[in-house]
Amino acid sequence: MSRSTLAEDRRADSAESPGGSDPRVLCILVLPRVGIEPIFYYEPRLGDEDSGDDDSTSGLTTATDGPRARSDRLLTWIRDAESHAPAWLRSPISWLKAKLPADERLLMALRNAKAITLVHPSTLPAEEARLAWREYLGNRLRFRLSWLLLDLVILVPSILISVLPGPNVVGLWVAFRVIAHAVALFGISRATRGRIGLSSRVSPMLDGPVISNRREAERVQKHFNLIGLRGRLKRERVVARIRIRDRRSAGGLRTEEARR
Repeated sequence: MSRSTLAEDRRADSAESPGGSDPRVLCILVLPRVGIEPIFYYEPRLGDEDSGDDDSTSGLTTATDGPRARSDRLLTWIRDAESHAPAWLRSPISWLKAKLPADERLLMALRNAKAITLVHPSTLPAEEARLAWREYLGNRLRFRLSWLLLDLVILVPSILISVLPGPNVVGLWVAFRVIAHAVALFGISRATRGRIGLSSRVSPMLDGPVISNRREAERVQKHFNLIGLRGRLKRERVVARIRIRDRRSAGGLRTEEARR
C-alpha cells in the first residue's frame, strides 16, 4: 500500500472517528468477541456531551418541546446540583459514576444523534455489523426498561427521605438514574425506529486482537485519538476472566455431583 493511500486512510479515520468534527454524527467502533455480542465503543469529544442542549443545534429550550427537552433540562439541573455538592459528597458521587454501565454515554448520545457510522474490522461483514447493532439495541432496551422500573420503585421512598435534614444523596442519585434510563430509552427508540441514519465503514486498523492485546488496544486508541478505550477493554478482560472462572467452577460442581 502506498504512503499516499495510508495517509488518506488515516485522514478518513481521523475525520470519522469517535470524537469527529460533528458531535451529532456518532462514530462507533465495532469490536467483535467470540460467542457474545461485539463491543460497541463510542467516545464523545471533550465538551461535546451536552452539545445537544445548545439552542443552535437542537432547539430544545421552549416549554412546549417534547420529552427530549425536558430530560435534557433535568440532566443539566442534576449536573449543576452535583457540581455544587459539598466536598465530602463529591467522592462518593464520583465513585458511583465510575460504576455506571460502560455504554451509558453511547445510549444517551443517541437522543440527539443525526447519523451513526459503524466502524468495523474487515473480518466482520458490514451486514453482520448492522445485525449485531440491532440485536444490541434490543438487548439494551430490555435491560434499561428493567432498571428503570426498579429505580422508579426506589425513588418513592427516597423522596420521602428528603424531609430529613441534610442533603438527600440517595434521592439525587436515583433521580439521575431514572432520567438517564429514560434518556437512553428515548435514544434507543430513535435508533430502532430509523430516526437516525446508519452507515458502516471498514477499518483494517481493527483487524488485530484489539480486545485481548494491550498493545493493539493502545495502537487503536492512538490512531483514533481516543482517551478511554484501553480502560474500557481492561475492564472487559477482567469480566471475561471472571466469566471463565465461573464457568469452570460450575463445571467442577457438576462433575462432583455426577461422581456422587
